[in-house]
Amino acid sequence: MKESLEELRGEGAQVNGSPLAAASGAFEGPAAGDTSVAEFTRRYLRFVTELLTRVDEQAIAKVVEVLLHARAHDRMVFLVGNGGSAATAGHFASDLAMVGRSAGPSVRAVSLSDGVASLTATANDCGYDEVFRRQLEALLRPGDVVVALSVSGDSPNVLNAVRYANQHGGVTVGFTGSDGGQLRALAQVQLHVPSSRGDFGPIEDVHLICQHIVTNFLRLARRQGPAA
Repeated sequence: MKESLEELRGEGAQVNGSPLAAASGAFEGPAAGDTSVAEFTRRYLRFVTELLTRVDEQAIAKVVEVLLHARAHDRMVFLVGNGGSAATAGHFASDLAMVGRSAGPSVRAVSLSDGVASLTATANDCGYDEVFRRQLEALLRPGDVVVALSVSGDSPNVLNAVRYANQHGGVTVGFTGSDGGQLRALAQVQLHVPSSRGDFGPIEDVHLICQHIVTNFLRLARRQGPAA
C-alpha cells in the first residue's frame, strides 16, 4: 500500500496522456475512451481505505464521550476549520444538531467558519489569525467544546482558537492529518490521520467519515443518560 497520494500518482496514472501532477487536476478533462481515470479512482479509493485503517478507534470513542458529555450537560460545541475543513466543520455542526431529530436532545453545535459577517469583519479589523478566537471570546463558557479541524495542524487561526479555549475552561478536540502539526499537541483530545504532507483531499475524506461515525453513534445513543 502506498504511503502517500504522491506515490499513488507516481504509478503511471495518466490524464490525456500526461502524468497526474496534482490531485486538483486529476479529474480534469479525460479524453473520450481514456480508462486511466477509472484506474486513478481505484488507486485513490484504495489509498483512502488505507488511511482509514490508521485511525485509532479509541480516539473516535473519546470524541464520542466528549460530545455525549456536552449533550448531557447542555454545553455548546463550536467547530472551526479553513477551506475543506471549514466545509467539514459546517457539515459536522449540522449533523450534530440533527442527532435529536427523532427523540432525545440534540447537541447544541455551531460552526464558527460559517458566519461570513463575523469572519470578514474580524479578518478586516484584526487579521485572519483572529477570526475564531474573537468569536470564542464572546461565546465560549467553561465546559463548552471546541472541535478544531486542520489537516496540517498548523493553521494560526485554528491554533489561536484552541489556545483560547484551553485557557478559559473549554474542552478541545483536534482532527489532524500529516504529522499533526502543533494542533496535535495542543488539543486535549485528538483524532489523528497519519500521512504524508500534501495528502489534503484524502485526509479530509477520512475526517468526514469519522464525523459521520461519531454523529451516527450519537443518534443511536440519544436516549443515553449523562456520560461518565
